[in-house]
Amino acid sequence: HESETGQATSEMYAFRSQLEQNFRYWHKVQDYANALKISEKQLSDMVKKNTGQNVLEIIHSRILLEAKRLLIHNELSAKEIGYFLNFEDPSHFIKFFKKGTGSTPLVFREETRKKYHER
Repeated sequence: HESETGQATSEMYAFRSQLEQNFRYWHKVQDYANALKISEKQLSDMVKKNTGQNVLEIIHSRILLEAKRLLIHNELSAKEIGYFLNFEDPSHFIKFFKKGTGSTPLVFREETRKKYHER
């Protein structure tokens, strides 16, 4: 089992590495599976086994993390951030962000900045 565990660990590392390098451009499971030369099901199973999370949730979490960083630390508009993160349409980015966080990008920016400036 050691070689299987070692392979799973290196494949998981390869996935994380691909995610860090490409999350701005690749938003689909298929993109990562292709890069790792494994099927989407193999990637999904491996990620679920190693993290307990769905692979698409991990991809979306990474995109959301970057969006939050950009909103807090820059004056870029939601539209500019959407394009930077490779959303074809700013409205898709806003819907994606709201689904993932419960608020719009600009409300998130205002509330977060207010929270940290009041301390």
